[in-house]
Amino acid sequence: MLISRQVVSSFILVGLSALFVVGCGGGGKKEDSTITPDVPVVIQPPTQSSGAIELGPVKGATVSIQALDGYTLATAITDDKGYFSVDADNLKSSIESYNADLKFVKVVSTGGIDTDPNDDGIIVESDQIEVKGNVSGIVPIATLYETSSYRINFISTALMTILEDITEISDEQLAYIIKRLGVPDINQDGKINIDDLTAYNIYEDSSLAETSLREGFLEYIHSGNKETQKLFIEELKYEVGFTRPLVTKNNEKYAVSLSKTHTENTIFYGIAIDQNNPSFEQYDGEELILNYNTAIFYQECSESYGCYKLQKIFFYEDTYYPEFDYDYVKDNYSELQTIIVDLDKSRANHNEVSENREQTELDIQALNDQISLLKAKVNSI
Repeated sequence: MLISRQVVSSFILVGLSALFVVGCGGGGKKEDSTITPDVPVVIQPPTQSSGAIELGPVKGATVSIQALDGYTLATAITDDKGYFSVDADNLKSSIESYNADLKFVKVVSTGGIDTDPNDDGIIVESDQIEVKGNVSGIVPIATLYETSSYRINFISTALMTILEDITEISDEQLAYIIKRLGVPDINQDGKINIDDLTAYNIYEDSSLAETSLREGFLEYIHSGNKETQKLFIEELKYEVGFTRPLVTKNNEKYAVSLSKTHTENTIFYGIAIDQNNPSFEQYDGEELILNYNTAIFYQECSESYGCYKLQKIFFYEDTYYPEFDYDYVKDNYSELQTIIVDLDKSRANHNEVSENREQTELDIQALNDQISLLKAKVNSI
């Protein structure tokens, strides 16, 4: 029987860099008409792989770069500003010797002193705090060799705590959890993924993730209270839910697969067709095939902590809605379906007859806005 748990909380949710050639500025003619050829300037890959440990800057910490299974690939000590570096060639050799197919490593910082606990940019020795817990994060192999430093902080530590002892992870699952934590598009490339987290600068950037985790979670890292740190994240799982759905459209059906956050956890799911309530069963890891106008409910459960947030997706033709208001859809299903179809027809007709009207774009936008507002009723986010 599926466990249901309700949590009362005030918590708010919350490759190797390519060698490249840069041509010098265009050559000009001299007075003797001899053309000076462009001379290529070769930019060598960095000789050091560098990163930073940031609560405030953490000095004197021991940093271990590890495979996801815990195998140590390199170690370093942070300087007074929280930076560390290791020889890039040695690190590459160590990775290739251990497992040339590694896509990610974890970086774990132990000990050290948080030189600016309130992150105001002012270093006051009397305010400095010993870091008794670990600061950790996941870093793509390619990022290890970039010229700029990657950053490990309490947000990346939350990600590591959510994933616990997982030894295999995908870019997509990382991106899903990072979005759910509340990390924005830091590098402004139009998508949110692990690159935004490794680029996150505690002094320069801000986010819902940082605001939510600073109160409580950061304190537990300072104090080294691993159990309370773990409970904080478990509470977060009840509020948010980090079980990632992978959804692909196949003809007039949807294929759905679910990724859990811990290898020992179990996922239960139920499929609701039209207005019928779902019955739950254990997810076996196989792809689920869903028709249009159905909903899937899924919930990840731990033997130690019970079941986390019940997550759900509603599939309507070529669009699907995560975290929709199911009661509203169930009570108003026929009406919503009719109105959406009518609006879609209206938009199609309008496009056909209004090609020569000056207000075409404005009229179409108005119809699109109506459709968006209606669909927002289905999608509660």
